[in-house]
Amino acid sequence: MKKIVLVLISTFLASSAWAAKPKTAEEWQQCLTRVPAGTERNEGKAGVDYWIAKHCGETKPIDGALMPKGDCDRLFAILAECKEYKASELWDLSEASVGNVKNLLIKKQVTVFDEDCRKVGTGAPLPKRADFTQKYCKAQ
Repeated sequence: MKKIVLVLISTFLASSAWAAKPKTAEEWQQCLTRVPAGTERNEGKAGVDYWIAKHCGETKPIDGALMPKGDCDRLFAILAECKEYKASELWDLSEASVGNVKNLLIKKQVTVFDEDCRKVGTGAPLPKRADFTQKYCKAQ
């Protein structure tokens, strides 16, 4: 019985749920090699993208004042999805989109993003790209 408990605890500690996301480009590249076999076959490219966003981060970490452009572009595209699907909240969107937002923003920014999603989903125009970048794409 003790061995089973030890195995479960060690498995949990080694799992990606416990591990921190990669902090360097090299760690990120290594993380990409750990996508479970069959993910693309079973869930498609979106499933692979979701796994990478959840476990590795959307793009390679870089130094600098701004979030990587690809991450910022993805956030803006998700806000556009709020408008397209007339979302009353962020959680009306796909799990992948919600996961990307939660991965890219700190908790209080997720709440603000949810409010903006609600606004554009109920008819407000999308913000200007420069305003959006200033609000969301600063490095955390």
